[in-house]
Amino acid sequence: MKREELEDIIRAAGDVLQEPEVIIVGSQAILGASYEGLPKDVMLSIEVDVMATYDPDGSKALRLNGAIGEFTRFDDTYGYYAEGVEDGLCRFPEGWRQRLLRVESPATNGVAGLCVEPHDLCASKLLAGRDKDLKYVASLLRSGHVKV
Repeated sequence: MKREELEDIIRAAGDVLQEPEVIIVGSQAILGASYEGLPKDVMLSIEVDVMATYDPDGSKALRLNGAIGEFTRFDDTYGYYAEGVEDGLCRFPEGWRQRLLRVESPATNGVAGLCVEPHDLCASKLLAGRDKDLKYVASLLRSGHVKV
C-alpha cells in the first residue's frame, strides 16, 4: 500500500460515514507517519483497518465493510479495501487517542484520517502477539522507524 492509497481510503470512508474524521488503527496506520524509507514488508497489506470516531453499536464498521470492504466494487476497482473495525477490538496504550497523527490532503477531500502513532501501533501489535505482528514490529525496529 502507498500513502496515496491510504488517502483514498480515508476519503472514501469519510464519504460513506458522512463524517469529517476516521481513525486508522491497523498496520497501514504507519503510512500516517512522515517516515521515508519504510520497510516494504510493513506496507504489503491491501487492507486498511478503519474505525469511526464514535460507533457504540458497531453499525458504522458494518457500513464501511458493505460499501468499501473486501469483495465490494471499491475493492474490485482499486485492488485494496477498508476493514471496518469496532472500538474496543484493538488494544492500545493509555492516551493513544491524544497521539493520533492527522493525515489530510487534497486527495482526502476534507476528511482527516487519524492514524495511530507508530509506537502505539507497535504496542498494539505486540499485545496481539500473532507471528505476523511480531515480524511487523521487528521490521520497524530493525529499520529504526521505532525505538524500544
